[in-house]
Amino acid sequence: FFFVVQNLPAGIGALLSLVVSVVSIVLIVRGRTSLGNAVFLSLFLLLVLGVGFASMADLEQYPAALISVVGLLLVILTPTGILVSPVYTVIATVAVAGSVTALSFVSGVPMLIQRVGLFTIVFVFHGGVSLAISLITRKLVQTIGRENERSGRVANDLRTVLERLSALQAPIEDGRRVTRGKLDEIAQIVDLYNEKITTLNTSSAGLANHVTEVRQGLAKLTEAVADIRAQIETQARLVGETRATHTELNDSIREGSERIAGARDTTTNLGQAAEQIAAAMEAVLTTIEELETRQTQLTEANGIIARIAAQTNLLAMNAAIEAAHAGDAGRGFAVVADEVRSLAVDSNARSKEIAGVVTEIRRSVATVADGARAARATLKEITGGSHIVTETMSEIESRMTRFVTFGSKLQRDLETLGETAERIEDHAEQEKTVFAAYGSSFDELAAYLTNLSATIDELKARSEAGHAIVRDLDETREQTSRTDAQIVKLITDALDLGNQDDGDAKSPTRS
Repeated sequence: FFFVVQNLPAGIGALLSLVVSVVSIVLIVRGRTSLGNAVFLSLFLLLVLGVGFASMADLEQYPAALISVVGLLLVILTPTGILVSPVYTVIATVAVAGSVTALSFVSGVPMLIQRVGLFTIVFVFHGGVSLAISLITRKLVQTIGRENERSGRVANDLRTVLERLSALQAPIEDGRRVTRGKLDEIAQIVDLYNEKITTLNTSSAGLANHVTEVRQGLAKLTEAVADIRAQIETQARLVGETRATHTELNDSIREGSERIAGARDTTTNLGQAAEQIAAAMEAVLTTIEELETRQTQLTEANGIIARIAAQTNLLAMNAAIEAAHAGDAGRGFAVVADEVRSLAVDSNARSKEIAGVVTEIRRSVATVADGARAARATLKEITGGSHIVTETMSEIESRMTRFVTFGSKLQRDLETLGETAERIEDHAEQEKTVFAAYGSSFDELAAYLTNLSATIDELKARSEAGHAIVRDLDETREQTSRTDAQIVKLITDALDLGNQDDGDAKSPTRS
């Protein structure tokens, strides 16, 4: 514009101002803020002084022009201490005051020459005020810089703590993965345990049915023995009263032989039933031994969980210690560490509950095993006794057969028959005693089976409690996973915040 209107000095000044302004902006952008501001302010001081020198062409208007120049110079000098430095303010103030004094004397205007002292006082006072403001401002800037450096050191310490906490995530993740595996193993063991409990319950029900059948057969056998004894008593009475009733005696003997054969068959069935019960009891004992093996595995898995909980507690304590070292900045991590410790304590408590349940299960299984072994011993006695009874029945049947065969000799052998009847009666009494013992044994076996059923029900309840504990542990594991995710997010946010604070701390220092 100035070149268009043919104002060459103004155009050159404007062009020079543009070039210097661009140089100042480049210096400021590259971090040389003080130097860029000094170049920019120096340019404007020179331009204003140039205007004052150019205005000397009109001496009548020159006092007003010089006073305007002084005002502009005072305005430019005001921010020099803040934008550049206090030394620059002193130098610029002396230079401007000297230039105005020189312009006053060169102009030869008396009014300006008389006011040189006033100009000097104004420049000195304004320079002093600008210098004081600049010193106060730089002091504040230095204080802010030190605070930023302190904040940077705190941020670095906090970042170190966060990095340590981040390093703790790997062992926590490993512990959580191991816990998940062990929980799956416990779930499998509990499922297998339930399956074995179901098998044991089925075997117990079958064994109870066999015992019922044996007790019914024993009742029939007892009735048969009572009938035999009654028949033997009748035969003895008939022998004593009428030895001539050969036909009736043969019929009675034949009937007694048939009853003995039936009793022998019943005894044989009883022995077979006892053997079946013994086989079922062996299966029950095998199942119980498998349960004991699974209980041992469950105890080992629970011990591993307890150790993992202890390690998690130790890691949480380390995190709490690191958070305490961080001071106020680590309060959030202290809360998270306390939450992890509470979760570890809860896992340890759950582990102790599992140990208590396993102990109760082991005690119950031991009781069942003792009862089953006692029942097996009783069944062996029953089997042996049934063989004895079968042999006795066979002997009685053989004797009855001889009685029928030698019926023709009955008259001569009536006394022998009476003695035989007495022996048969004695055998019947012995068999009654044996059957009574069988009845007691079966009653005991029924009691054992009742206890076994109750124990199985208790084991089912314990198994359900174990399932509940496993579900609680799964919930605890999920809660731990959520807490870990929150820890990771908190660490990430804190690291990002620390990096942002570092950037903010470096900006005032460069200024």
